[in-house]
Amino acid sequence: MGVPKVYLTAEQRAAERWRNEDKEIRGRIGAYLAVTGRNVGQLALRIGMTQATMYRRMKAPGTFRLDEYRRLMDERAAERWRNEDKEIRGRIGAYLAVTGRNVGQLALRIGMT
Repeated sequence: MGVPKVYLTAEQRAAERWRNEDKEIRGRIGAYLAVTGRNVGQLALRIGMTQATMYRRMKAPGTFRLDEYRRLMDERAAERWRNEDKEIRGRIGAYLAVTGRNVGQLALRIGMT
């Protein structure tokens, strides 16, 4: 006789999926805080909520209101864009240093006149 099979209801599967999504959201927020060097209170202020509310939302990410979640994602996107901008400027600066060109010469070379 084999091991009995366990069947999950659609509701149980959804609950498991939501738990995993909650972990992912908490992980993304934690990663964002680690990369930016900010703390939860600073992030809360940046997206317009109190520190206490932010901690409650992080414990239960499903309680984020849609507008709060959008502001959170906008903040993450803005930080990513700032980092990408820094990287691009760094690469351009390195290119100019290696080639001895200036920004005007580079603009002409790539057709940005």
